[in-house]
Amino acid sequence: MVKKYLCGLIVGTMLVITPIQAVNAEILSIQASEVKVRLNDISVFMGKKMMFTDTIVLNGRAFMSLNTACYYFDCDYEVDEVNKIINIKLGKGTTRKSDFYGKTRIRGGQTIKTVVNGYTVHVDGINMYMNTLQYQDSTYIPIRHFAEMFGKKIEWDSEARKIAVSDFPVEVIGVVNGDVITQRELDYYYIPTIKNYQEELENAKKSGDKEAELSLQEEIDNLENDIFEYLVEKKILNQKVAQNNIVIGSEDYAAINESISSLINSYGSIDDFRKILADNGTSFYQYILQTKGLFVQNKMLTQLLKDVAVSEEQLKQYYEEHKDEYVQPETVRAKHILISTYNFQGSADEIAKKKAEAKKKAEDILAEIKAGKNFDELMKKYSEDPGTAENPDGYEFSKGQMVKEFEDAAFALNVGEVSGIVESTYGYHILKLEEKTASGATSFEELKDTIKAQLDDSEKRTKYTEMMKQWKEESKIENKLK
Repeated sequence: MVKKYLCGLIVGTMLVITPIQAVNAEILSIQASEVKVRLNDISVFMGKKMMFTDTIVLNGRAFMSLNTACYYFDCDYEVDEVNKIINIKLGKGTTRKSDFYGKTRIRGGQTIKTVVNGYTVHVDGINMYMNTLQYQDSTYIPIRHFAEMFGKKIEWDSEARKIAVSDFPVEVIGVVNGDVITQRELDYYYIPTIKNYQEELENAKKSGDKEAELSLQEEIDNLENDIFEYLVEKKILNQKVAQNNIVIGSEDYAAINESISSLINSYGSIDDFRKILADNGTSFYQYILQTKGLFVQNKMLTQLLKDVAVSEEQLKQYYEEHKDEYVQPETVRAKHILISTYNFQGSADEIAKKKAEAKKKAEDILAEIKAGKNFDELMKKYSEDPGTAENPDGYEFSKGQMVKEFEDAAFALNVGEVSGIVESTYGYHILKLEEKTASGATSFEELKDTIKAQLDDSEKRTKYTEMMKQWKEESKIENKLK
């Protein structure tokens, strides 16, 4: 079920991946010190009130001064000049006035000198991948992306050249110990998931797979309630985070940023990722909140479950009960010289002639080996297997992993023995067996750490399920979907 899958994400360990700088390629491509932009030819309204702000339009994206934005959205920021980072602090009111009060407003239709992406914008330590412009002594940020951080939506009136900033409608669908669950929170998971299910359902119908069709339809019918239950658990976990005073530090923020950066890179660019999120009715900032929330919840659960582990006796018992699963098959390690006949082109006669020449070449090499020439030197000189360079010590394999002719010849050899000419679909092989390992059970000591990690994880998941069940029983939960 979807709920079980989503809950599993909370308990699982968060991946830490090497950061890759992903940026808005469209904006970043304009790195000139002077750019021609549209200045102050749009108006920005919050509700019915016009914001008194300078604006810059670059590549169809509207920017406003950061000081003014923080004044109207009632937040604050700090600037790290050494690392060129602007850290916006949400929930912290500001007394900043517009940074152009008392100045002459910038005029439209001119070329201005600006620095593109001179600063990186963070929100409470997390990179927002938000483009910036520097003009005179002011920083300008994208209006849409900034407004998204406050749960605002943006509407553009091209005729009036007006941007309207307004609140999303709040539809409460549930309450957990006083914390509301909104339809927008549910849609964050529901919209992309239902799209995937509907696509799979359509494929099942086209293929005539009735069993899959019925199973998918059941998932779709239960999806909304399953996600609601998942959101209930998220609210409870957030409440437990507050109760347990979980704090995340600089290393945690670095891990969060690395994970986000890697995901953005996998989509190509931040703009590509933002578009996918927008197509699913959500924003990059919503994704940031979910990622940070999962990380903090994960950190709390790691602390709460740190002492949950299986005993030595349980490990040994599990090993004895599953010993047959840990039997290693017989393996061999063989080197070979390949004279390839793979993908020979031409008429049947031409191909037959080429194969005869290849076989003759293999026979001549085998004669050199029998005359005492070094196998490794001949392999380096003549083998046409592209994998030889990466596997100079030969291929190690068990039965069923290689083409049959090659495999049969290798397992029939004794260590140190050289085969005759072996033909396969790849060509003519000459094999030398380097090593043979008999089958046998892997010892408990060799498997102990692997089994412990597996059983400890299972034990933690079981304990988490028990804790969540108890927390739900102690909670006041209201479901308005019913």
